Amino acid sequence: MSRRYEPWAGRVVNRDGQGQFAASDSDVFTKRISNKIARRPRKLTEDEQDLADELESVGAQVHPDGTVTAYHFTTPEKAEQIRRTGRMTGLEDGLFFTTKDDGGQGGGGRGGARMELRVPLANAVLDDMFDDEAHLRVPLRRAGDSLDVSEWLEESP
Repeated sequence: MSRRYEPWAGRVVNRDGQGQFAASDSDVFTKRISNKIARRPRKLTEDEQDLADELESVGAQVHPDGTVTAYHFTTPEKAEQIRRTGRMTGLEDGLFFTTKDDGGQGGGGRGGARMELRVPLANAVLDDMFDDEAHLRVPLRRAGDSLDVSEWLEESP
C-alpha cells in the first residue's frame, strides 16, 4: 500500500499497511514533527472563512492551514487512550471542543485532562458562542462512532 500526500492537508493522509508510519521510519518523533511542519497555508472555502472570522472574534487561534487550536477535556484514562490510538469516540453524535484552554463555559472539570488539538475548520461546526470563546462540534453519524484525530493532536502521541 502506498502513502498518499494531500497538499490541502499538508500531510500524508493514509496509513501504510504496517502501521501509522512507513516501515522505513525508525524515528516516530521525527515523523510526527515533520507532519506538523508540512502544514501548508491554503485558501479557505467561504463557509470555512466565515467560521474562522467568528472564531477569531472571540480570540480563537485560527491557523493559515485551515485549522483552529481547540481543547477537549476528558478523563486522564481516556486522554491516554486517545494519545495511544489516535482515535476519539463520541458519547453523542459528535466530538466536542472549546477554544479556551481552561475549559471556559464548558468547565475544565470534565475529567481533569486537557487535550490540545488543531481541528480542521472543514470538519467543525459552531456549537455555541460566548464573549470570549466558542464551542465546536465535529459531527459523527451516531453516538459510539469514532474518528481518527491522530493528525490533529498537538501533543506527543
